[in-house]
Amino acid sequence: MVIKTLQSDHVRIDLMPNKSASWQQTKILILTIFVAMGAIAIAWATVGVWLILPFAGIEFSLFAFLIYRICRKTYDHQSLVIFNDRLVLEEYTGKKQLTQSLDKKNLYIEYTETKHNWRMPKVTLVNDKENISIGEFLNSADRRHLKTMFEELGIIVVRNHWWKID
Repeated sequence: MVIKTLQSDHVRIDLMPNKSASWQQTKILILTIFVAMGAIAIAWATVGVWLILPFAGIEFSLFAFLIYRICRKTYDHQSLVIFNDRLVLEEYTGKKQLTQSLDKKNLYIEYTETKHNWRMPKVTLVNDKENISIGEFLNSADRRHLKTMFEELGIIVVRNHWWKID
């Protein structure tokens, strides 16, 4: 999801992954799977197949851990604050916040597409010193929208497939 906010002295672009479930809904899913798997495992254990219990526990633990990690990653986001002379990139991952300030004088956006669009385009902030990939969690439509926003703001966007029409 790409959200643009206009202020008097700057433009803020917030980049967030699309989420289909909140943490509360994710906990309900984990509990539902736990009850269903537990009922099946206990039913098999009561008819004598007790060996299923440790495997059901391992399977549920792995499921719960992976769902938790996926849900947690949906709360990571990036913010781009664009001033007249500089661009500030703020990255929020878990409890960490990383802030980088880039001079806008030699800054451009590199928009890299694959030959047959088999992979999503890559959006990179490029200046004299570094290349910073942004919006890696965005879907393809959001990345195209982000490219269009940069063009509207007057930031140079360089495409490797410049002859293609969006």
